[in-house]
Amino acid sequence: MGLSALCLSSLSLNAQKTDYSDFARAKQLLNKQVTVASAKVNYLSENFNTEIPATWTITNSGTTTNAWEWNDGTSSSLDGTGFAYADSDAGGSGTTMDVTLTSPAANTSAATMVLLCFDFYYNNYSTDPDSLVVQVYDGTSWVTKYLKTGADTGAWSAPAHLELDVTAEKNAAMQVRFRYKSPWG
Repeated sequence: MGLSALCLSSLSLNAQKTDYSDFARAKQLLNKQVTVASAKVNYLSENFNTEIPATWTITNSGTTTNAWEWNDGTSSSLDGTGFAYADSDAGGSGTTMDVTLTSPAANTSAATMVLLCFDFYYNNYSTDPDSLVVQVYDGTSWVTKYLKTGADTGAWSAPAHLELDVTAEKNAAMQVRFRYKSPWG
């Protein structure tokens, strides 16, 4: 499971405004696009090009000592640069992997819309029930926004890109976590 180009951001929004000022055209309504917010604000952005930053937390609840690691992208790569990854095969036979990579907190409470965007490659070598769970912290609990099991998604040369609307979870201490579980080491 490889991960690169994570972005938690707010995008510009548009709203409809109905203009009733032109009474010369009785009962005809003009719809105008009015920009409500025009700037994209990045609350959290990490590309993992050079490392997994110390501000990110790695938790290992499996039986293997292997956890989320960083790869410089020279032997394999998602976009030609470094990336964070979890490799359940590295633990060896008989081990289990349950590792979480958690972002630092970001204050998204003032945002109108919040999107979680990331690129990833999920590679399932067997029929073992591996899973990738992407969750956001809504201020009181973790909310699952994406669950991946089964077939591969993305590829080394073409990672999958997801944009998830996490506006409902916005808060003063929003976090994102990526949890990879595998019963086979």
